[in-house]
Amino acid sequence: MPSRHKGSRLLGRLLLALLLLAALLWLAWRWLLAAQGISQLDWQGLQLSGAGLQVDSLQLVRDGADGSRLHLSASALQLAWPQRAQQRLYLPALRSQALQLSWQAGQGEGKADSDPQALLDSLAWLPRQLAVDQLSLELPCAAGRCALLGSLQLQHAGELQQPAELRLQLQTGPRSLELQAHLVQRDGQWQVLADAQLDRQPLFKLRSELREEAAVSHWQGELELVQLADSRGLFVWLQQWQTPDQRLLDTQASLRLQASWQLALAPGSSLLDGQRLRGGSGTFSAALQLHSPLLQYQDLRAEGLALDLTLAGTLAERQLQIGLQPSSSLQAGRVQFADSIQVQQLQARLAGLALQLGANPSLQGRLQLSVSRLEQAELLPQAWQFSGQLQADAGQQRLQGALSNAAGLNLDVAAARDAQGALQLSATLAELFFRAGNPLSQTLRAWPALLQLGSGRLLGQASLQLPLGAPLLLDLALQFQGLAGVYDRSELSGLDGQLNLRLQGEQLTVELPQLSLQQLNPGLPIGPLQLQGRYVARLGQPLQGLLSWQTAQAALLQGQAWLPAGQLDLAQPSQRLHVQFKDVQLEEIFRVYPAEGLAGRGSLRGELPLLLDAAGLRIEQGRLAAQAPGYLQFRSEKISALGRSNPGMQLVVEALDDFHFDLLDSAVSYAADGKLQLALRLQGRNPAVEKGRPINLNVNLEEDIPALLTSLQLTDRVSETIRQRVQQRLRQRTDPQKEN
Repeated sequence: MPSRHKGSRLLGRLLLALLLLAALLWLAWRWLLAAQGISQLDWQGLQLSGAGLQVDSLQLVRDGADGSRLHLSASALQLAWPQRAQQRLYLPALRSQALQLSWQAGQGEGKADSDPQALLDSLAWLPRQLAVDQLSLELPCAAGRCALLGSLQLQHAGELQQPAELRLQLQTGPRSLELQAHLVQRDGQWQVLADAQLDRQPLFKLRSELREEAAVSHWQGELELVQLADSRGLFVWLQQWQTPDQRLLDTQASLRLQASWQLALAPGSSLLDGQRLRGGSGTFSAALQLHSPLLQYQDLRAEGLALDLTLAGTLAERQLQIGLQPSSSLQAGRVQFADSIQVQQLQARLAGLALQLGANPSLQGRLQLSVSRLEQAELLPQAWQFSGQLQADAGQQRLQGALSNAAGLNLDVAAARDAQGALQLSATLAELFFRAGNPLSQTLRAWPALLQLGSGRLLGQASLQLPLGAPLLLDLALQFQGLAGVYDRSELSGLDGQLNLRLQGEQLTVELPQLSLQQLNPGLPIGPLQLQGRYVARLGQPLQGLLSWQTAQAALLQGQAWLPAGQLDLAQPSQRLHVQFKDVQLEEIFRVYPAEGLAGRGSLRGELPLLLDAAGLRIEQGRLAAQAPGYLQFRSEKISALGRSNPGMQLVVEALDDFHFDLLDSAVSYAADGKLQLALRLQGRNPAVEKGRPINLNVNLEEDIPALLTSLQLTDRVSETIRQRVQQRLRQRTDPQKEN
């Protein structure tokens, strides 16, 4: 009996220990599943044998930390027991009659392992023999979800020192992809051979070999992505995994790639060692050709694209340097950027560009661009060229060089973008000599059509800043000297000065720190002129700003005319200006005024209140007076005949023959229709008339100023250009149908 009780207690304790062990194993199993993110693991028909385990069906769901989900379903699964080799476990074989894998991308950001050795170590867990008779993949794509059907066979020994073979077949709809890869040993060297076919047409060929010399591995090989007879299928297959706004190439592109490499790897136990890869050195060369009738990405659209690259690379000290060789180029028949810019026959010479990859990636070198025609809303269509230097790294990107066009415009330009995304642009205009031509009028649509410059020179600088979170800042500075030409129906000469323009956000500011014009001649010579002022407006209402001036004066008829310092609010419906003048000479007035027999001498002064509104320009209550005594002479056959025919006018005619005035005063008015009226009051005498007794005269004069200027502009006092413009306008008035 005692022995029976002892046996019972021992059996009970053993059962309790087994239960505890089972519980601990169950908890450990649950913990292991949870640690791997596996939320579901179910199987049916589990059978164990000495060869391994068999499962009729297996369901596994793994949830990633980034919200992704992997769902795996397998049937007729056979897995051999793990084995140990070189102090590590591996799976000898896995076979499945049907395996379905569905992956849903996450919304968050998962943690990425930057060490390639971690990925290589995980690949080492792949079964040495893997066979899936019916493989089904369901992955995210542009249409939402896309299915791939096929089969998979993999056989390897776990190390590159042993042969390996991969066969993969995939099919989606009518498209099929087949990949075969082999690792074999020949003549003491290990070779990698790979071939791929798309829709039973050759896609690429890979040839690579590895050899060991003095404990250093040498790895070299070649890759050729053959140009398919019809390569549209490749891009159709690739683009189904992209949304429309991500697609870069259309379905008619053709691609060809040829590459060769030779690397010397640091000594180590295995090529799969990440340290050996990072410590490798060697050379790399490749030729890439991409041809497509259409390339489209977001707002960029390129037609007739041809990209030809010849690369030469060097790997050393964890840095890969790639240089573009002389035959590298980019061409496009037509390129469109959104709706704002279009170019035709784009050509880019890329030889000399150097790319460095590693701890401090960078791109730098010479860049040459040309287009046969550039179309933009503010520019006249024509050819443009650029030649300069490009420097780009993770911190900033810089582009600097010379920009020119077919009209002869030359600019030194520079662009820079910092790590925060702020952009700075600057341009310097090479000195223009207008005697040789005017490239500005042949470049800018906004150039005034009535402005012609025939001489003088111009310098300019512009800068644009686009900081993040702040309004843009545009500065433009122009310096000009000796400009001469024609504006509308006026000649100008000797224009010197400086203009500064600033656009900050919505505020536009124009400064004229100094401006002088030697002469302005609309038929009546005026000048020199001096102007110093400022204009401020909102960008949305550029013609409704505030105009202020410190100096506004001009020489007029050997006298002076000026505006007192002041300002105008152009947003108001009407504007008032008070033009003042002094020392205007009667002798000069009669010299330019086309009236026969009229002469005189004296100095005039006065004030002309100008009113400008929707009705036009008017003068109200203007005053004109002589500064000192003078004389008038009006001697002509017409005025003499008037006196003989009208006895009441005889005294007036005789007095004006030589009238010495003590007082000359006049009220001045000017109507919007161009009529100038003078209510002239004269007090004086003619020494030869009635013994020089005092005579008072009141004379009302009227003159059509536009007609007067037109008559002056038809004389030889102005250039032939102005006379032709005046004659053209006169013809248009008589025949309105000829107006443009």
